[in-house]
Amino acid sequence: MKNSHGCSGISAKILKLNMSYISSSLTQMSNKMISSGTFPTRLKLSEIHPLFITGDKMEMSKYRPICLLTSFSKIFKYVIYRRLYHHIN
Repeated sequence: MKNSHGCSGISAKILKLNMSYISSSLTQMSNKMISSGTFPTRLKLSEIHPLFITGDKMEMSKYRPICLLTSFSKIFKYVIYRRLYHHIN
């Protein structure tokens, strides 16, 4: 499990360790997002970090952007995907 996190500062590892405590709240939030058809603006924020590829470190073209989303947005994206997939099939 990765320790990276987005702007929330909460890693996926922390969420997984505490899932039994927060699963009912996450379920309610995902149900509300689906029923209202909205995705919270705060969960759309991300941190962008440059990742060096190879070559001259002073040349900007030798970097690519890495976008770190919040762990919560990844969870909700997965929930929505699974529900849509189940609905379509």
